[in-house]
Amino acid sequence: MWTCVGEPRARFWAAWGALEAGIHRLDAEAMLGVTPELDRDVAEQLVGFTLEVVAHPSSTSFFDPRFARLRKSGERILVRAVGSTGGPGEWLIHLVPSGPVLLEPGSGRPDVTVEAPGELLLPLLKRRVPLSAPGIRTTGDGDVMADWLEHVVS
Repeated sequence: MWTCVGEPRARFWAAWGALEAGIHRLDAEAMLGVTPELDRDVAEQLVGFTLEVVAHPSSTSFFDPRFARLRKSGERILVRAVGSTGGPGEWLIHLVPSGPVLLEPGSGRPDVTVEAPGELLLPLLKRRVPLSAPGIRTTGDGDVMADWLEHVVS
């Protein structure tokens, strides 16, 4: 099955649909003044899916033109799901000239580490909450993460 990025498999669209539904639900709940809630395991899976899609080589042509201006000088971002129970729980993003690449966690020292429960990481990566939101901890060069958030798809 055709996909805009990633492997041409039907599961891509199921995951994309879950991602979109989850984010739109958060948006609607926030607009209604309801405290948004996402299932932690589902949120972590969607964080992994989001980062896999962004790190796919064909993503540059799919995303916003700002994506092309993302830092690409070898910086590394470690995204860690605190209290992870089911998924990988950590993702290491390496920003290289050809674009972001997902590395095995532990395969390099990160320039910045962002830690939060999965249900906060997903809205952070989709720019629904700021990096300074309660429950999100950043160590290292916060400017690297700020640059990521400024240039990667919302």
